[in-house]
Amino acid sequence: MDMQPLDTLSLSKDYKAGGFTQRHAETQAKMLISVVNSNLATKRDIEELRKETKRDTEELRKEIKMDMKALEYRMMIFALFTALIAIKYWG
Repeated sequence: MDMQPLDTLSLSKDYKAGGFTQRHAETQAKMLISVVNSNLATKRDIEELRKETKRDTEELRKEIKMDMKALEYRMMIFALFTALIAIKYWG
């Protein structure tokens, strides 16, 4: 869904038709557009966020992979020592 940019002239005319003075209608339209524009994300904002999220996800994936390798190594050492102890006592 494409968003249409807010038209200050049309907005101002609508306010004026609703009983606002010319000055109040223009001021209200400018203020509303200022608030809306300050809270909207641009395509560029969204693309930057997407890239950051992708980088963060890749970094986490690498960290998890390294943690899993370290855990796998520790488990092999534990299994080896357990086998050696078993052989010593029951072997």
